[in-house]
Amino acid sequence: MTLPRNSGHPLKDVEPALQEFRALAIAQANPHSPLWNEPVRQIHSALLGIGGRIFQSQRFRGLGCDPEHAVQETLQRFLEYGIGRCQPGRPLYPYVYQIHVRICLTMGRRARRRRMSTLNIDRGEDRTNPARLVERKHTRIATRLAIRKLGPDDRNLVSDRFYRGLTAREMGAKRGLSTGQIDRRMSAIYCTLRNDPSLHARGQAP
Repeated sequence: MTLPRNSGHPLKDVEPALQEFRALAIAQANPHSPLWNEPVRQIHSALLGIGGRIFQSQRFRGLGCDPEHAVQETLQRFLEYGIGRCQPGRPLYPYVYQIHVRICLTMGRRARRRRMSTLNIDRGEDRTNPARLVERKHTRIATRLAIRKLGPDDRNLVSDRFYRGLTAREMGAKRGLSTGQIDRRMSAIYCTLRNDPSLHARGQAP
């Protein structure tokens, strides 16, 4: 089903899906319930389009920013903080849009800083800074240790997503799961990594 895009706002057409998503979250519906599939599919499609346009803009083009990652972060942020803050009867799409745009811009700025840092290293500007090199090494080690603490299924998801470069749709097809189920599982993994003490202590959580 193709959603109409004539409302003047890129998320207004998925307001019913956002309300349904909120209702399921408040009711604490089973994460594997098929009731999630359609609202998550609609929201995912709309957010993916917004993120794609932001990351293809001249400001962030070519930095390798992943709109799928931004969608998962937005859904997780909405579940963690937005459900309780949004008053019943009020539209959700402006709030979700604001969350998503901020996440996309933050990802783009971080990617640009990483690109500049890489360029600086290539020029030799950081080769004489032992403290920074040690910090980067510690960050890589802490990230690997945090991933190793995940269960086998979650580690396979991380491997497919970040090492093999599979999309949520490809990962779902491989496992017989919907895109919405993959998004929810990846969001849970991000939350687990974010709360890992080894990363949290260094402020390096994703």
